[in-house]
Amino acid sequence: MVAPELPVSPSSLASCGSPLATPSLAVPSQASSSSPEATHGLAATPSQKALPTGTLAAHLSQTAPPSQASPPSPAAAQSPPAPPSPAAPLSPAVPLSSGDAPKPVMPEIVYHPHLGCRMYSRRDIKPAVVGRFGQSRGMVGEGAFAQVTAVRLPDNTVAAAKVLQAHDSEGPLWQEIIAVAAVGEHPSFPMLYGVVEQKPIRTMLYEFVGDKNTLSVTTLQDALDWTGTPSALSRKTWLRIVRNVCEGLLHMHNVDYVHCDIKADNILLFDVNDGKKTRRYAKIIDLGNACLEVAGPWLRIPEHLINQMYLECPQMAPEVMEGDSPFNKPAEVYALGDLLIKIGKAAGIRRLRCVGKKCQHADFRKRPTMAGICKKMSKHWK
Repeated sequence: MVAPELPVSPSSLASCGSPLATPSLAVPSQASSSSPEATHGLAATPSQKALPTGTLAAHLSQTAPPSQASPPSPAAAQSPPAPPSPAAPLSPAVPLSSGDAPKPVMPEIVYHPHLGCRMYSRRDIKPAVVGRFGQSRGMVGEGAFAQVTAVRLPDNTVAAAKVLQAHDSEGPLWQEIIAVAAVGEHPSFPMLYGVVEQKPIRTMLYEFVGDKNTLSVTTLQDALDWTGTPSALSRKTWLRIVRNVCEGLLHMHNVDYVHCDIKADNILLFDVNDGKKTRRYAKIIDLGNACLEVAGPWLRIPEHLINQMYLECPQMAPEVMEGDSPFNKPAEVYALGDLLIKIGKAAGIRRLRCVGKKCQHADFRKRPTMAGICKKMSKHWK
């Protein structure tokens, strides 16, 4: 079961002290709607084309040439100018004359000025096909709030197109983009290639984690179901997967972020061939619920459903399930403990089961940190 998504708006992230939540990340709905100039902070010149409304367009408008300052009024010219106040709002800008206005140049490839997010048009994205007759592979994954389809980018790169299905997808889009920017290019997370420039449906283009020849994906849950079959993974492969997951969560916690939905279905496996041997690795996906720890969501579950939730979501910490604490790092360690216990049973690694039980201690203050877990497991990874 997918945890309920509680979007955190950029403004709430700013109140929590996010290093990424700068005033430039505010969505247009939070800006003044008195005029387009107030929305973008600039006055549009007669020769400039109006930029499309939207959060990313608001950021791109910041790269436009600065407009001239408005001339002082006659009353202000008679009195000495007062020093500007830091909190005083900027005076409205006066458009440049048509003769002085520079000709706007819109590049074909537009990058987000802060988060490096490339914008793609719908015509740039083609469905990925496989097979002798080029049949479409179609959807490769589906969740409560999104569908994932295999597509090809203009350079023929296979990507995973995550189509957000929320009624208002602008908030979830920005929450996930900011979380992806927080984890950066860590190898335990798929890269974000860009965003499709369309509304109201929002589509994010991620690195495809799986077999690009067959366009198939393998989750950690699939690997757990292989136990006792010829497809079962080796002990060394299981330890490598555990290392990828633990190092990814450690990186998130070091930047004060929590994933909020760690489970076997949100971990994808992929193979890498170095010419001599094929090795299997893991990446953590679905950062749609990820947020700063200080903005962790609270759950309000009716008492008559708590027992059912314990059965359906064994990775959920009891203090979060019963509404005594928001989702935080100790709760994420509890969810990791559920994974370690399952992997330990499937791989026959007793050490993993022991660490997993410590992660699921009833008292959250006695659970180990991610740094402590990685330190304990490091000797088994070598």
